[in-house]
Amino acid sequence: MTMMTKLLTAGALAAAMTAGAAQAATLSLDATGGSVIALPSSYNPSPSVAGASIGDLVTNFSGLTFTGGLKVDGPATITFTYLGKEASFMNSVMELVLGTGVLSDAVAGASISFVQLTAGIVNFKFATSGLLGQSITNGVGSTNVFLDMAFKQIDADSYFAFFGDGGGNNDNDLDDMVVRIDVAAVPVPAAGFLLIGALGGLAALRRRKAA
Repeated sequence: MTMMTKLLTAGALAAAMTAGAAQAATLSLDATGGSVIALPSSYNPSPSVAGASIGDLVTNFSGLTFTGGLKVDGPATITFTYLGKEASFMNSVMELVLGTGVLSDAVAGASISFVQLTAGIVNFKFATSGLLGQSITNGVGSTNVFLDMAFKQIDADSYFAFFGDGGGNNDNDLDDMVVRIDVAAVPVPAAGFLLIGALGGLAALRRRKAA
């Protein structure tokens, strides 16, 4: 095996390994416009949510406008899993709305995923069948002053998100819908081109040698 063949073989192997790799992505919380509060004594989602209990500190966002919220630092697959609710004040149905679908509160454990290609605010909102179908959007604000959204970090790849529809009223307990948000890396497109180029080089070399 010539030195050139060895180099091309090594390049192809390295590219193949890289092609299966993924670009790291993490979630972070921009607290601009938010405030740290404790989950109140009336917090009581059903089923109960392991890892999120009365007294836990969360970063809460409310009001018609705010610029903070959950962010991702690069291209990522983001998965939302519905965990529990206690929605007896203004609504019968809660929804988490993405550009590509809707996660309802019908079945605990149900999930929905989408790929966000750009870094920045994660694109989702909570919506309610009460309050005339109002909603609160991550990193933007709400259509009704009585809506709240809060977050608690689980690890570098995961957060709890809490939705409340009674801010400033008698149901400000952030348990109207509780979801878990997880982020996963997406494949690096450049790795595929490296692999194709390296394999093409090997094929050309073999044809030349055979000739």
